[in-house]
Amino acid sequence: MSLFFIGGINGVGKTSIANSLAEEYSEIKVVSGTEELMKRLGIRVGDYEKLRAVSEKEKDEAFADFFFDLKKSWQENDIVLVTGHYVKTLNGRITPSFGPWYGLCDAAILVMGEPKIILERILRDESEGLRVNRNLFGIDFSTEEKVQCLNNAQVLSSEVLARAERKYGIPAFRIENLEGRLHCAAKNLSTSLKGVLFH
Repeated sequence: MSLFFIGGINGVGKTSIANSLAEEYSEIKVVSGTEELMKRLGIRVGDYEKLRAVSEKEKDEAFADFFFDLKKSWQENDIVLVTGHYVKTLNGRITPSFGPWYGLCDAAILVMGEPKIILERILRDESEGLRVNRNLFGIDFSTEEKVQCLNNAQVLSSEVLARAERKYGIPAFRIENLEGRLHCAAKNLSTSLKGVLFH
């Protein structure tokens, strides 16, 4: 199988890009890394409070097990895009997410965007009940501090991607998801992965 990790901060559009690519190529399956992690930990999907209560060590181990099992269980011709995060952000604290599962990937992709636009998406989704409040920011964060937090998370995400590329020798790609250009971002991803994805 071909296994790809497509990550980015909350609200950047990684799942939308992955789903857009899957609509174009029927052989691509999209798997939510966070949902699979919750299932493995025996947590109801969507219960982020319970997920946050689990130790980072336990979450990292469960995520690695998920990747190892995924690599073993899928068919040879399957193409799987797993969505997730290169960093964890909670109450303004940003921590890298790094583990041996990167070495199982055929490539890793980082979706990036304009922090102000990402914040607008996050706030819009929360107000419309489309996403739960994931406590990304400190309780007293101003708008400017929230934007800076998102920017810092993207910078650290890029550093984690570069570390995975160096340590495991996997191809790494960065895709810009500009407002109103989702299809363009998916097309850019398809072009970037062409030699790796559709060999």
